[in-house]
Amino acid sequence: MFTKTGTDKAKDQASAKKDAAASKAKDAKSQVQDAVASASHTLRETVAPAAAAKARDARDWAATKASAAVEAAAPKVEAAVDKVPPAAEAARDKIVDDLLPRLVEAVNAAAAAAAAASAAGAA
Repeated sequence: MFTKTGTDKAKDQASAKKDAAASKAKDAKSQVQDAVASASHTLRETVAPAAAAKARDARDWAATKASAAVEAAAPKVEAAVDKVPPAAEAARDKIVDDLLPRLVEAVNAAAAAAAAASAAGAA
């Protein structure tokens, strides 16, 4: 009669363990696929509509707040716009009436001093 050697027994055991591991892996894969399908269904049927509803609520809330902010800011902006032309006109008058004449006077004085220094140096 034929008896198995130690190597043959080890091969048989390894093969049996490999088959058992493959079976467990197949079962685990099936369980993961089932869990993914369940989670996908839950996401699609429960979470997505709830998130969409919350997004709509947030949009409505923000629109109300933004509208109120615009209404509150409008009078202040209008008041500022009403103040700009007089302020700009006053600044223009100050530049034309006060600063430019003083600047021209200072440039003329500098030019005269340079000319006097140049004439004194040439003499």
